Amino acid sequence: HMYFGNTHTNAYSDYNSIINTGGSTCNGHELNRTAYWAPAVFDGQGNVLTPRRALIYYKSFGKQAGTTIPYPDNMQIVAQSTINTSSNDPNVASFQCENHYGGGDNQKQDTMPNCIGGTSSDGGQMLFEMNIKFPQCYSGKDPANYLQNFTVPMNHWWSGNCPASHPYALPNLEFRIFYDIKPGENTADWFLSSDVDRATGVKNPNRGASIHADWFGGWNKEINAMWVANCNNKPNTDCQDGLLGGNATDPALKKHADYATPAPI
Repeated sequence: HMYFGNTHTNAYSDYNSIINTGGSTCNGHELNRTAYWAPAVFDGQGNVLTPRRALIYYKSFGKQAGTTIPYPDNMQIVAQSTINTSSNDPNVASFQCENHYGGGDNQKQDTMPNCIGGTSSDGGQMLFEMNIKFPQCYSGKDPANYLQNFTVPMNHWWSGNCPASHPYALPNLEFRIFYDIKPGENTADWFLSSDVDRATGVKNPNRGASIHADWFGGWNKEINAMWVANCNNKPNTDCQDGLLGGNATDPALKKHADYATPAPI
């Protein structure tokens, strides 16, 4: 897997180690020690590729806006097909060829497309994007049991209601991970680490079909509550710069000065 966020994440991590140890590659530094990971991407020669950047979004949309709750202690979420199938949105996990200036050159696809390196007609560098959306409806029970206690909203990931069985709305959590494509190269032979059967070494011909991602919460509790109150639950607020919908000189933010920087995570 390719890891982001908490720099001490390993197979033995628990909530205490996540919340109290390690640095963080996030712009909020130790105010967000959350661990994020997704399958590593390999090129056709078997070389692991380092992402250009990872954007992690915490938003609220549609009917869930205004009712979002902060993350409970020890919350662990996995995004995979078995808990995303109730959504009518076909793009809860997808890939696309992406213009560096922000436009997708083709519609999102369930498996990895062949993206051509170089520049687009408007001069933007072409990138390969892996996009993964997480279930954000929570039952209120064991926050580490993702199989039973998380699901996606009814009808549509962006705008549906949470079902009665999972009534608590979490932020709309989404990973967008971007990879450079060198001029003259393409992604026809790229694949995910999880596309390879460990026992046989056989690679799934449907490249990217194994897409999934993981999240182990390590937000500073005060900052998480501020984000939910001032960004997720405040109407018509844009917190894309990481300022929690306020001013960096506000007393509530001043003691967390490191967080007042442009930051997707």
